[in-house]
Order: sequence, then C-alpha cells, then structure tokens
Amino acid sequence: MTITRRITAERVRELFDYEADTGLFRHRTDCNSQVEVGEVAGGKDSEEGYWRLRVDGLTVLAHRVAWLWVTGEWPDDRIDHKNGVRHDNRFSNLRACSALENARNVKVRANSSTGVAGVTWESKYCRWKAHIKVSGKCITLGRFKALLDAVSARRGAEIRLFGDFSAAMSR
Repeated sequence: MTITRRITAERVRELFDYEADTGLFRHRTDCNSQVEVGEVAGGKDSEEGYWRLRVDGLTVLAHRVAWLWVTGEWPDDRIDHKNGVRHDNRFSNLRACSALENARNVKVRANSSTGVAGVTWESKYCRWKAHIKVSGKCITLGRFKALLDAVSARRGAEIRLFGDFSAAMSR
C-alpha cells in the first residue's frame, strides 16, 4: 500500500470541499489558523503544471484526490486530463486510463514544424507525410500535396485507432 492510499475519501472530505464544475478544492477547516475556511487549497506546480494539495503532511496530486473525493476510491492506474491541461481538475475533464492511453493524449512537441503530431514535410517527395505509431510500429498513412489533407488523415486515424483517447478528440 502506498502512503497516499492511507488517505481516505472520508479524510479528504473532512478537510476540503471539492467543486466538480471548477475543479477547485476549498478548505473546510482553518488548519490551526494557517488558512481560512473557504480559501482555495493547494497550488500549481511550476515544473509540471499539476495542481497539488497538502493532506496530513503529504503532497498529493489534486486530480487523483478529486477522483478519490467523487468516487470514494483511489484510481487503480492513471488519471488523464481530457483537454491536456494538467491543472484543470473539473471532474468532467478527468478519466481513468492506462499509461498507454494517457500517453496518447499528449501535446505536440515544441519543435514540431507543422504543429500537428504525426505530420511532417518530406522534401524528397515534396509532400506532407502523415504517420502514426501503433504498438511500437510507425505506419505511414499517406503523402499529400496539401497540409490539411495530411492533418485530416492523421486525425482520422487517431480517432479510429484510439477513440476517446486520441489527441484529436481533446481539441
């Protein structure tokens, strides 16, 4: 049992109110006059962008606590932010997933020349190439004269292969 699993839903509900429509936690107690009742709890991690809370001396990820608060149980594996915004902890934006499913919903790399994952320019063919990785294999979806055609092919493949966990579904 991990240390965080010792924190129960009952304990979290004693300490915080959770606003499922905003994703915010608010203090229910004054914590020995260190915070005010109703004050927003926690803060955004500057390195990774996740919202974190302190619960009985432990720092925990707010999206996992939101899951616990609503469902009464710690998630078995990962919790994905559907829209990719790591501090957006509205319950409607959270879903349980595997590590593989979570990895599919990632932002485009900063050095992407097209701004779209899986679409690159191939100067050898003077075409835009659409490709996708499935089970460790890179599959070419086609080469296109128009960038929008390549983007459409890539997004269509994401939706067919990954369903709700495709990055295209979160845009």
